[in-house]
Amino acid sequence: MAYNTGNAPGSTSPKDLIDNAEDFDLLLTGVGAPVPNRLGVPLKSWKGMEGEHNADQIRREAEFDADQTRRESEHDADQARRESEFDASQAQREDVFGQFLEGAGWTSLGGYASGIPIVSHSQTVEYGGQPYALKPSVPASISVPYITAGDWTTESVNFKLVGDNSLRQEIAAPDNDLTGWERRPITADFYLNRKASQQLSLTGVSPWEFRNLVTDKPTPTDPGTWDWSPAVNHSMSEYGESELSNGVFGVAQQIIVPPGAVITGKGPGYAGGTAYSSIRSSTIRPWAGFVGTSVISGKAVTPDNVLTAVQFAQFKLDLSLCDNHGLVLEDTYDGAIISNVHIVGTSKTKRGLWFKKGAYGLGQTVLMENSQVLARTNSDGVVAPFFAEALNESNIIGCKFFGSVGGATASLGAAAEFAGCSGMNLYGSSVAFADVGVLISDDPVRKTIGFLQDGCTYEALRTTAVKARPGASRRASQLRVIAPRYYDSVFTFTNAVDVDNTDGGYFDCDFKSGIFGAGSTQATIDTQRQQNITDSGTFNWIRSRPNAIEQYSATNKRARFLAGLTADASILATGGIGQNIRTFTASPGTVLATDRILIVNRTATGNYTLSAANSFGTGKAQLLTVRNIGSASANFSPAGADTLNGTGMAFTVLPGTVASFSSDGAGGWFAQ
Repeated sequence: MAYNTGNAPGSTSPKDLIDNAEDFDLLLTGVGAPVPNRLGVPLKSWKGMEGEHNADQIRREAEFDADQTRRESEHDADQARRESEFDASQAQREDVFGQFLEGAGWTSLGGYASGIPIVSHSQTVEYGGQPYALKPSVPASISVPYITAGDWTTESVNFKLVGDNSLRQEIAAPDNDLTGWERRPITADFYLNRKASQQLSLTGVSPWEFRNLVTDKPTPTDPGTWDWSPAVNHSMSEYGESELSNGVFGVAQQIIVPPGAVITGKGPGYAGGTAYSSIRSSTIRPWAGFVGTSVISGKAVTPDNVLTAVQFAQFKLDLSLCDNHGLVLEDTYDGAIISNVHIVGTSKTKRGLWFKKGAYGLGQTVLMENSQVLARTNSDGVVAPFFAEALNESNIIGCKFFGSVGGATASLGAAAEFAGCSGMNLYGSSVAFADVGVLISDDPVRKTIGFLQDGCTYEALRTTAVKARPGASRRASQLRVIAPRYYDSVFTFTNAVDVDNTDGGYFDCDFKSGIFGAGSTQATIDTQRQQNITDSGTFNWIRSRPNAIEQYSATNKRARFLAGLTADASILATGGIGQNIRTFTASPGTVLATDRILIVNRTATGNYTLSAANSFGTGKAQLLTVRNIGSASANFSPAGADTLNGTGMAFTVLPGTVASFSSDGAGGWFAQ
């Protein structure tokens, strides 16, 4: 170093500049050894740095080559492993796919036995109820054609179970019967899961769900010949409902209906005799030899003591093949509904529909609408096909009750019978082809109280439309027959009503005859009939026209108002008004409240007591005219505390004179 001043960096001394120029020259042109600068710090020359760089580059290239060789070796090993795994996996897939192809069209050769020729791996034999096929030719060596030896113990090694594959094939078939569902209770998490099985469990319960319980199948291919009673009873006991599809459901045993149960169908089809068209319908038909007192029985079961809220709708009950009651409901309480149910073919000794021993409920006991209860063709029985015992507050609307069908004969009994019913209403219904249309009979315990028949049709009857025969100690009351249609078709009947032991009734007899008590008829209005109606306290009102064409009631007939007549307007009697008249020849005597004209004919003085001044009630007067045609006086005195002309003294009617008496409806009489 020329000067080597040792000055700090940044020096402006010319000496330091010369030393710096020398240092720079050595760094650029030196051969490689480190060169100290003017401060004595060794610096690498350009040539030295190039040498080090070249040496590092050679080292890095060697390391790269070695690393690359290692990576190539690892890649080759991995590639070989992957290819091996792929080949193995592909071989497995090929084997699975081959099995799929072989199992895509399984053909059963029947049960395993000796000598069965197998020409394809898709052919199966059954052993122990399971399908088996030959093991595939790849990778196994069981090739076809193949003949079975018949010894499963030794030959089973050549076969494989193909149950799952055959099951998949059958499920995929459009006509499969393996995909199924079993009804289960709706779980609490239904609103979360919304499973298809739960949705199906919301549908109506059909007997078809329990066809596995049907064991009696005379014709296996025809469900109409099966005994469905086990399936229907199971749906009743487990789910309380049975939804009938179209078709016939034959039964050989009784169907038990618990409280609250429902039987519905798709409709009753035609009713009565011969079908006039092919109508889809649901029919319950008991077979000949049916076991049970009735085909369908509903009654209370523990812990219930009454039958409540049973419902029957849209089906036919065909009794033509059996000699049993049809539908019997015992201890019916309330909420029972029968809608569009046809009960046909009832035996002449049985009931088609029987409400047996009803109970007084909290609400409407029975609602029956648009239904029919019909006996068999040309029936001559005496038992009514419909019978209701002790029903309470029930309505029957638009129904038909026939004692016989076919239009040629009528039964010897009633079409419909009611005993001890209260609050019973029969609207727009029809009774026909029987001796009596509606029979109100005696019940050993309960009275008939309130029975309305409104707008009903009474057709083709032998004797009577409405007949009432309650017991003398259980007299019926409040019977009403309003706006009837009496229709003489095949048969002509005489009597609209025939009523005994009945209080407070109203009967529209139209132009038919009415019989009221002990054989008295409205056509014989005499003392006997008036005595029967008045003294027995029946107070029945009979409305009738004298013939079919007369538009007025009671024309040319006598009318009697037993409880008094009140008119808000004037009364015009163009034919005159007849009044009660009596003649007194004896003494003493008593004036009656019904007396209007008295004739006294005596040769000696007569003494008579007036009726009570308030005989007709407070404010209602009695008018009395007395004519004395005798030769002696007649004295009339007030009764009890009554007065006559303001005193308690008698009023004398002289011979040959007429006197008028009137009461004030309170306690006084006045005479002049």
